[in-house]
Order: sequence, then C-alpha cells, then structure tokens
Amino acid sequence: MNRPLILALGAFSFVAAACSQGSPGGNPEPGTGGSSQGGTTGSSMGGAQGMGGSGMGGNTVTGTGGSSVTGAGGAGTTGTGGRGMGGSSAGGAVGSGGSVVTGAGGAGPTPASIVPQLDGYVWVGTCASGAPSTGNPTDCPIYPAGTATCPNVNAAQYAMRGAIIDNAPIPVMGTAGATYMVTMEVRGVTGLRCYTGGTRVPPLSTDVEGMTVGNDTWQVGGTPTDSLWNTWEFHVRNAAGTEVGVYYLNAVQPTSIYCQRHETFYIKFTTTFPVIGGGSILARIHDSNCAGQQNCGGQDSQNSCASPRTVSVLGMDPQPPSTFINPPVTNGYHPQWLFFDVKSVTGP
Repeated sequence: MNRPLILALGAFSFVAAACSQGSPGGNPEPGTGGSSQGGTTGSSMGGAQGMGGSGMGGNTVTGTGGSSVTGAGGAGTTGTGGRGMGGSSAGGAVGSGGSVVTGAGGAGPTPASIVPQLDGYVWVGTCASGAPSTGNPTDCPIYPAGTATCPNVNAAQYAMRGAIIDNAPIPVMGTAGATYMVTMEVRGVTGLRCYTGGTRVPPLSTDVEGMTVGNDTWQVGGTPTDSLWNTWEFHVRNAAGTEVGVYYLNAVQPTSIYCQRHETFYIKFTTTFPVIGGGSILARIHDSNCAGQQNCGGQDSQNSCASPRTVSVLGMDPQPPSTFINPPVTNGYHPQWLFFDVKSVTGP
C-alpha cells in the first residue's frame, strides 16, 4: 500500500553460477554443486532461461531453491544448488531443450506499483464558501474554483450545465498498454443518483438509509440523466488520453425511490475494474445546479444539518491521514466524501 493522498479540486476536492552439461548421447552427468542456471535471476520473467543440468536427450535438473528445468525425456540428474530469485510476474521461460523454468518467489503487480495514488485516496466534495444556489441550508454550494455563481445554467445540453469539477488525474503505472484489474474497497457518504444505460447489478443494502451494512452504488458505463443531483464519476483513460471506460460511484436503479432523494447515504462496497498501464483515472463530480446535499444523516428533506454521519474506516489499509477529519467539514458545511483502499492488482 502507498501513502494516502488528498487532492484539492478548486471548489470540490478529491483529498555466474556453474552449470553441469549432459553428454551428447543423452547420458546425464551430475551437477557440480553450487547453483544450476535453471534458477538464476529474471528481471521480468518468473525464472531465467534454463541451460544447465540437462542432457541433449532431455534430462531433468532440479535446483534445491525451487526452480526446475524439464527436457523432453530421458533420465534426470539433480544439481545441488539452484536458487530461483524470482521475476516480476511471468510464470517461466523456455529452456534450451524445450523445458520450462519457474523462478521461486516471483512477484506480480501490486497496488504500490500500479495505482499508488489511488490506494488511500481521500476524495472530499469540498463545499465552497457562501450560500448554496438553492438557498437550502442542508445543501452544499458547489462552484468552480474562483467563482461564486453557477456557470452555464441555461445550457441546452445537460453535460455542459453547472459545475464540472475534475481532479488531477490519478496515474496508472506498469507496462504501457497493459490491462490491470484493480480491486478496491470504497467507503463514505454520498447522495444517490440515476444514470441511463450501463450495468448496475448489485442491489442497494436492505438498510438503505441506515449504517449497519452500507450501500453498493457502483455502476459500469451509462450516462447521467438530466438531473439536479450531483454525480461521482471515474473515467479510465489510456496512455494517449483516450477514454476507455466510465464508472459511477453513487448509482441507483432509475426505478428506485431513492433515485432523487434530498439526503445522503452510507456507502460501502468492494469492486474490481480495469485500468491501462501508462494511462490514468479521472475523478469527476458534475452538479447542474451547483448544489449538492450535505452529509446531514437522518432521512429525506431535513430542516438542518445537525447530525453528519461518521463512517468507520477500521480495517482499511492504509488509514486516512491524520489531517483527515471524519466526518469532513469545509467552509462550515458537511460535504459528501469517499475513501479508497486498493486491496489487490492483477495483470500480465
């Protein structure tokens, strides 16, 4: 895991071994001690190319450290050394006799090597100073940096209307162009939102408005409906900056009674999604009327924001930084927020 990160987004923030050679006729010769080359260090493969210890007819050499080379047939001899130092991810290379070498201790991709800035990421929907555009005391003003008015309120296209707050892209490391699968846990508090199309299979918690379970609000693909409610979006891009996937983190089925409720909800889910080596993840919030619901706790349509939710982050690794206040407060308001723990990364 890597260090936690808080990013501010204007008005809305997103805190040389000896080898034994067989005789040409296929009669094995014993290993000479030390280490056999079947288990030398590989920089990107699980083990290096197996050379030593096998006869031309196909003998078997076994390094006591765990790597092995297997020929097509014939009797096997055993070398006394041989320690596979391990590569980064691949299972093994092909030896000269058509054998496979598997290095011991090979390490695959990790959260720290692929998405270090996502692991421990604190994304806070910072409320701007001043009054919300709606005048509702339980709303959070969402304005682009340096402004106190809602832009483009009369734009014909919903996608251009109101505040669009993008964070600095979260970089994806690893091999350029390679696909990695990221498994992460997400906790926090957001409003719920409807999206058109896409795939939103998981149901909401049976305790939708409570704190005992937490809601799974992850959706793959689709587009936001024309609405006053704010979005929470992940846009996955490749190294060229081309978007290859979009995901929503506060989605609910359009038929749900919670689709347009003036309240916030406890979020807790684990999901897996693909990212591209050399690319990035763009986190975005869009609010067409520049006013999102505050984290006020309780039920729909409250008169004040006296009881913000404190969400437990016990068991998440890493923990938020000591500077993180749970629940967050910005400019006197209680914003929506999400926290990320990347559990694992798999890939080539």
